[in-house]
Amino acid sequence: MNVQLVTRQGLPAPAPIKTDANGKPYCEIDIACPLCGGTGETRWKSDPVCERCDGTGTAGRADKIPLFTLEHVQALDAALQAKKDRQEAERRQRWETLAETHAALLQRARAIADGNSFVSSILETVERTATLSDPQAATLERAIAQHQAGLNTRHAGTIGQAFHATVTITSVQTLKPRSRKKAAAPSRAVSMTDEEGNQLVAFGAFTCAPGQTAILSGTVKEHRTWKGAKQTLIAKAKFKAD
Repeated sequence: MNVQLVTRQGLPAPAPIKTDANGKPYCEIDIACPLCGGTGETRWKSDPVCERCDGTGTAGRADKIPLFTLEHVQALDAALQAKKDRQEAERRQRWETLAETHAALLQRARAIADGNSFVSSILETVERTATLSDPQAATLERAIAQHQAGLNTRHAGTIGQAFHATVTITSVQTLKPRSRKKAAAPSRAVSMTDEEGNQLVAFGAFTCAPGQTAILSGTVKEHRTWKGAKQTLIAKAKFKAD
């Protein structure tokens, strides 16, 4: 009795059927030449014959495709669907527990998600995985707090014009060098607030530390929104002790 053999996708065998040392059926399909894509030609040269495969269009090796009976494929599909159903049931159970435990946090996050892409991305991950670790919850809390603080901020100065203000440095982050050439002073991203609480940022080889107060001078390069807060980017920034 002839038994119909198919691929894992339930399609007829695309090549002659073989049997391996363990008695399992399979077939082989030649892998296309990576240079010509299986055409055997390289039209961008005067000689159209592909120099890598010598016009055969193959890479000289084949993919081994296992074959199954229809009943086996149906059993595999049923087992896979059962696994997906079980995982989805477990996800729903985790989500019900999570939604109850962190109801207030999730409610505050959803209220600002449309206007804060960072919060929205965290929510999407939480809802997809139905998990919220302590570090994720802390990050979400900070993002919401930053968003709320940003509602009361304004963009400072006028783009393209000189800027002067007394600022308080809130954070200093050393940036990774863009190249491995001769070492230079490390570049830093300096975040700060002016006397009205507006957020500013500057990039350069600065020597300063969080908590310091200084007189900032430079040029307003850009008005932007970062994690829900209005932020002003200062170019050619210089700091002078207050």
